[in-house]
Amino acid sequence: MSSKSKNLAFENKKPDKNITAWNVLAHELIGLEVKITGGVPRRNIGLSGKIVDETEHTIVIEDNSGNEKRIAKKGIIISLLLTGGCVELKGSDIEYKPEERIKKYWRKYHGKRGLRRQKLPVSWHPFSQGKHD
Repeated sequence: MSSKSKNLAFENKKPDKNITAWNVLAHELIGLEVKITGGVPRRNIGLSGKIVDETEHTIVIEDNSGNEKRIAKKGIIISLLLTGGCVELKGSDIEYKPEERIKKYWRKYHGKRGLRRQKLPVSWHPFSQGKHD
């Protein structure tokens, strides 16, 4: 499959409407469409599919042909497909146990007074900018 057809397959997936750039770190990543856009080792760049498992230090991505690949979170940059665009995350920002990450970011960005929108915690690219290619 060429890289152009891989990009089109990534774009044509239906995102979860409840997860946004503001709350992605406080949600479960399993089930989201993902693409590795940077990092080390370089052989993983361009890998795309659905996240099927997550641990403290790794994510498991199932590609379109059903193959599963375990990737270390440390040192990678991933792009997650959300409603209206893609969000880029550094692997080091999500290198927690899933339940600990959810608790940490939920408290940090929602707190006692509701949603705090001081600064977007991730890199957000609306589809109109074409950053998801």
